[in-house]
Amino acid sequence: MGKNARRKRERRLEREHQTALASDALTSDVTTPLAHPQLTSSPSTAAHLILLATLTFVLSVFPIESEDIFSNIVTGKLLWTTKTIPDLDPFSFTGPHPWLLNRPLPSIIFYFVHELGGLPAIQIFCGALLGVTYSLLYLGWIRRAHHPVLTFGIVTLTILASCYWFQTRIYVFAYLYTALSLFLVTSPQKRSVAWAIPLQILWINSHPSAILGVIFVGVWWLVTSWREKRLDRFASVVLMLVIAANAVSPIGLRNYSKFFEEVFAAHPSRTNIWEWFSPFSEVVSQQHLAWWFYGACAIMIVIAGRLFVYGAETRSAGVLTPITWGLFFMCLGCARHIPLFYLSLSGLLLCLSDGWAKNWAHGHRRGRWNAALSLLVVALIVKTVVIGYQNGNAHRPFRLGIDERKFPERPIQILKRAKVSGNIFSDYDSGSYFLYRMYPDYKVYIDGARLDEVYGEDGFLHYMKLGNDLATLLDDIKKYDIRSFIVPLPPTPSEIVVVHRHLSNDPEWRLAYFDDTHMLFVKRSEAEASGIATYRYLSPFASLDQVIKAHPDALQELTKDIVHGDATNPHSVAYLIMKRKFLNNVGRDKESRQVSHAIQELCRQDAPSPLCRQQAM
Repeated sequence: MGKNARRKRERRLEREHQTALASDALTSDVTTPLAHPQLTSSPSTAAHLILLATLTFVLSVFPIESEDIFSNIVTGKLLWTTKTIPDLDPFSFTGPHPWLLNRPLPSIIFYFVHELGGLPAIQIFCGALLGVTYSLLYLGWIRRAHHPVLTFGIVTLTILASCYWFQTRIYVFAYLYTALSLFLVTSPQKRSVAWAIPLQILWINSHPSAILGVIFVGVWWLVTSWREKRLDRFASVVLMLVIAANAVSPIGLRNYSKFFEEVFAAHPSRTNIWEWFSPFSEVVSQQHLAWWFYGACAIMIVIAGRLFVYGAETRSAGVLTPITWGLFFMCLGCARHIPLFYLSLSGLLLCLSDGWAKNWAHGHRRGRWNAALSLLVVALIVKTVVIGYQNGNAHRPFRLGIDERKFPERPIQILKRAKVSGNIFSDYDSGSYFLYRMYPDYKVYIDGARLDEVYGEDGFLHYMKLGNDLATLLDDIKKYDIRSFIVPLPPTPSEIVVVHRHLSNDPEWRLAYFDDTHMLFVKRSEAEASGIATYRYLSPFASLDQVIKAHPDALQELTKDIVHGDATNPHSVAYLIMKRKFLNNVGRDKESRQVSHAIQELCRQDAPSPLCRQQAM
C-alpha cells in the first residue's frame, strides 16, 4: 500500500472514530456535555436565530381574526381588580353558571399588555412569543444534528407549514411551553429537566394542554431508566413533582380527567366546531389539507418503521424520537393542533436527516434511503405551505389592529349610542368581542371562548336548540328580556337558522343594520324608544321585485331604506348588492353602474369573501 493511500485510509478511520465518539456521547449518559457546543454560540447560529424569529414574527402579525383574545382581556381585568378567582361566571345574563377557570395566568398577562398598548401590543407580544418558540425549537434540534444549515431549513419549513394557524390566541403559550419542555427533556444535561417542575406550574395555569408536559417528562423518565437499566432516583422524583405540580392551579388534578373527557368523550364541540375536528375530517381537509397531509402521515409511518428497525437514528436522537412520535399521534385529534403536528414532524425529519448525513458520508446505502424519505417529506411540507397561502396566508396583510369585518363593531356602536335597554343576544362566535366592548354595561348570552369553562355540554346544546327550535327561542326571549339580536350573515348552518327566519318575518322585530358578516335586529318598541332607525323592506334576503309588486308604498319606503343604508354602512358588499338591485328596478342605470364599480373595488380588497366570489361568477 502506497504512502498516500495509507494516509487516506488513516484519515478515513479517524473520521469514523470521531463520528462514533460523537454518537456515543449522545446516547451513553444524559449528563454528558453538548455534542456540538460551538454551534450554540457561533455567528451562524445567532444569524439563524434572528432570521427564524423575524420570519415567525412577520407571519404572525396580521389583523386579529380570533375572538378568544377579547374574553381573555376581560377575564384578566376581573382577576386583577378583584384579586380572586370567581366560582361563578359574572359575564352571562343566562347564569349563574359555575366557572372552572383553567387559564388565569395568560389572561392577566394579556390584560396588562393591553393596558400598555392596546390590541396592537398584544399582537406584537404574541408574535414575539412565537418567535421565541421556534428559536427554542432550533436550539433544541441543533444539539442533535450535525449541520446547522440543515436544522435551520427544517425549522423554517415547520414555521411556513404552521403559520396558517398562527393566531393572537392563548394557545401561543401552549406552543412556547411545548418547545421549552422539548428543549429541557432532550438536553444532554440531566439536571436541566428539574426546570420542568416550575414550567409545569406555569403551564397548568395557562392552558389545558399542560398534560403534554407530564407526558414528555414521563417519556424522558422511561428512556433514562432504560439506559441506566434501573429506576433513576432523580428522574423519578422529577416525574412525581411534575405530576403533583398540576395541583397548583384552580383546576387542580382534575386536568387529567378533563383531558381524557375531551379526547374520548363525544362533546358537541367535536361535532359542531370545525376547529375541534380531526385533520382527517372532510371539513378540514377541504379547507386546508388534502392528500399531502395523508401522504405525510403515511411517510411518518415509514419513517418510524425504519427508525425502530435499524435503531441507529433512534439512538442518535435519544428521547426525541419517541416524544415527537407520540406528539404526532396526539395532534391528529384536533385541527387547532396542526402547528404541534408539524413540530413533531420536524423532530422526526431531524432524526432522518441526522442519520442520512452520517450514513451518506460513509457511502452506506441506508443514507440514500433516508435522503429520499427526507426529500419526500420536505416536498409534502412545501405543498402544504403552498396550499396554506392559496387559502388565506397570501391575503393576510402585515398590519396591527382588528379585522372589523370579522367582528360586529358597527352594530355594537349603534347599540351603545342608543343605550338600549334589555339584554342583547350575540351568537357563539361574536360573544367574546361583545363582552370586550360592552361589559359591564351589558352581559352576554354565550361566550364561545369559555365554552368548556362555563357553559359545558348542556349550555352548548341549549344554544344549538335555540337556533333550531322556535319554542326555545321564544321562551328565552321572554325569560331573559332579550330586545336586540346580533347574528351572523349568512346564517351559520345548523346553528341559528330559526333565529333569522323568525326575526326577519315577525313584525315585532326590525332590521337596523346589515353588512357582509352581521345583522342587527331590534325589537320594534325598543327601536322607537331608543331612536334607532330601521329598514322597512330592504334586507340581504329581500326579493325587491316582489316587494315592489306587493306593496304600493314600496318604492318610497325603499328609497328611505337606501338613505338609511348609505348613512349606516356604505362600504358593505351585501348592502351595495341590494342597492344595485333597487337602482336597476327604478331605471337609474348610471347610479347602478357606479355602485357596481364600488362593489368591484371592495372585492379587490377582499377577494376571498363569498359574496365577492359570487360577483365574479
